[in-house]
Amino acid sequence: MQLRTEQAALEGDVDHGKAVADRSSFRELSRANILVALASRSYQNLRSTFRIVRARQLSPRLAIRIPGWQFPTTIILSCIAVASLILDAPVGSFRGQWPHWLHQAAGVTTDLGLGGWYIVPSATVLLIVNFTDWRRFVGKPLLALYNWTGIAAFVLISTGLSGLIVTLVKRLIGRARPVHYLDEGAFALHPFAVDSSFASFPSGHATTVGAVGAVLVLFFPKMRFLIIPVAVWIASTRIVVGAHYPSDVIAGFAFGYAFTIAAAIVFARLGYLFRQENSGFPVLRQPLYFSISKSPRRP
Repeated sequence: MQLRTEQAALEGDVDHGKAVADRSSFRELSRANILVALASRSYQNLRSTFRIVRARQLSPRLAIRIPGWQFPTTIILSCIAVASLILDAPVGSFRGQWPHWLHQAAGVTTDLGLGGWYIVPSATVLLIVNFTDWRRFVGKPLLALYNWTGIAAFVLISTGLSGLIVTLVKRLIGRARPVHYLDEGAFALHPFAVDSSFASFPSGHATTVGAVGAVLVLFFPKMRFLIIPVAVWIASTRIVVGAHYPSDVIAGFAFGYAFTIAAAIVFARLGYLFRQENSGFPVLRQPLYFSISKSPRRP
């Protein structure tokens, strides 16, 4: 009797183990199916997006024209030249002597120019919408999904691509930062230097701030008289903390701002987010929908 009882218990353990194994295999299979489905959906979404962009790009009406670029470009280049000849050397020799309150305020706000604050959230939004089943949305919710995608892509391109270009340029130029001023002066160049202390021109932080400032001005044009001074201050903190010369900051800020305006014009010509006025400058399309919570499902 005891032997039968033990045998029955053993068979029960074996059956239970098989059931657990079956459930585990089912979960693994389900996870694998989910991953395959998500990968397939992501591929199809990317394929559809690039197909639409390519079709619009091939349209003859999409010739890109940057309006009135000659005059501001001349002004910016003049400012960079004046700053290089008049301001850079005094700022380099003055490094570390700024008032304590000013240096402290600059230290608190200067990290707002780090690209990660803007690249990571926009890339995350793009990743989420790329795995979304767009076929479930119609009407305004679908427009909201388009808007979230367009804004995330615009911010990512404006801040990420401009920052990447500046990073390559500054490594190519290899200008010594103000920390080397006493030893090498304000115009020492070390092209392709690995050391980040020889990557001063242009300022990457200022480029990001200029790009973000332009994004905010495009989306909130009535607040430009507040946005631009704040952006200029954040960019200027790179001078106060001793990381860059004035010419570095001017060049970086101007490039980031101009790059974003150019990106907005491209988006406008492709029919995303913006439209071009008669003057050629981009303005935000209205209205923009952002709520996808009440999306009806297609059968």
